[in-house]
Amino acid sequence: DKLGIILITYNRKNYLQRTFDQIFADNSPIKNFDITILDNKSTDGTSELIEQYGKNFPNIKHIIHNHNIGGNANIVRAFELASKEYIWVLCDDDVYDWSNWGEVEKAIYNNENIICLARYALHDSKKTEAIILSPAFLHQPKLV
Repeated sequence: DKLGIILITYNRKNYLQRTFDQIFADNSPIKNFDITILDNKSTDGTSELIEQYGKNFPNIKHIIHNHNIGGNANIVRAFELASKEYIWVLCDDDVYDWSNWGEVEKAIYNNENIICLARYALHDSKKTEAIILSPAFLHQPKLV
């Protein structure tokens, strides 16, 4: 109950299908969490795909914007809608590795302020831009 997941999407049905396959896989630790999907008024069948999954997973909430507000505004909207202690904003083309999920749970229950999720160690010889742009973060939005 501490983690809310918000997934943003726009006209990427095929990517979203792959993302759903991972999120709702048998081994997924997040498949039963509250998942809100912010759809930027997709026209490619994305909304229909979300509705199909919603029939099997009642923890999905589908919000369709009146028009495409853009990717960055969709992320801002995710934080505006945050209702849990932590929020994890996912994109429709993310790839997941659940093998270290126990560390994420531990950080949540230790009330860490921010949790960085990445597929590399910070000492790896990656370019700075890749290190900054690649990770996902679980964040405590400090609800008022």
